[in-house]
Amino acid sequence: MSPLVTVVTLTYNSQRFVSDAISSVLGQDFEDFELLISDDCSTDDTLKIVRAFSDERVRTTTTNQNLGPAGNYAHAFGQARGKYIAILNSDDILLSGSLTRKISILEKDSTIGVVHSNALFIDDAGQASADSYFRSSVPDHRQERSKNFRRYLRSPNRVCFPTVVLRRSLLESAGGIDTSLPHTHDWELMMRLAFWADFYYLSQPLLAYRRHSDNHSSQFSLWSRTREEVHAKAAVLRCCHRTPNFLSRCWHGQSQPALQRKREGTCPNDSALRARPQNHEVAASNPFRCCLRQVRLIRHRCSECRPARGEHVAKGVGWLGQPALGRYNHFV
Repeated sequence: MSPLVTVVTLTYNSQRFVSDAISSVLGQDFEDFELLISDDCSTDDTLKIVRAFSDERVRTTTTNQNLGPAGNYAHAFGQARGKYIAILNSDDILLSGSLTRKISILEKDSTIGVVHSNALFIDDAGQASADSYFRSSVPDHRQERSKNFRRYLRSPNRVCFPTVVLRRSLLESAGGIDTSLPHTHDWELMMRLAFWADFYYLSQPLLAYRRHSDNHSSQFSLWSRTREEVHAKAAVLRCCHRTPNFLSRCWHGQSQPALQRKREGTCPNDSALRARPQNHEVAASNPFRCCLRQVRLIRHRCSECRPARGEHVAKGVGWLGQPALGRYNHFV
């Protein structure tokens, strides 16, 4: 019999912390799961440590060659057997009650496709810091798909991927993970799923997110991550805009007059982002035209060289056409 949940954990030379990650899953009060460890040709003792766990719920699979995180996720998702898929990094710790809370929401409401939560930060030694991944003041809430999708296109990453539990059927119908994006495959997947289903956010930290020098995200420059975030958004738009009634889905929940005004570009404060009502291409919807302009800008810069620090800030144009603020000040 297939388990209700498959917890997917990727490993590559993960001997330092993988034991803690596995123990945190096996210690959950929720029991109907399998823990799928997908190893990407580790050269250390990772597999030896994993196979030392005798629990029958721990299952191991290996890739034939080193695929990187995106390719390894695609491999692991193809091996998953559960109705739901939970993500856990090999260096993180799943906190008590995590699976129970998330699965109960998915079981109660079939229109919710993804549940994610806040996370605590810990260091190499497992000591928690005072801050968390998201502000603790944000309450539990449902994230309605059309608003969520537009919000994601306008902003940097808004989901802590290792806290995610999602429906396997949704993942398969959306086309799985994009292996062409080595840094932002997880964020691109979340944006794409937000187009098709509602999300639910839990403010309680249900994961201990470990920050250390070997984190995958720390191996890439801010410029390369920023550039690929834009490329990820472009990939999502290319995929989703072919959907019939693309604009209606994006503006779901608004009145028809309001939707018509958006198409005609006559909404208040929308004069700078005129839509073209004669077609349903990506550029016909206000948030997306903004994104595409940034894609063209990034591609132009990439064809030359990395821009000088602070080069474009003086123009006052920020990420996706917003004022230049925060982490993107020096790049857009």
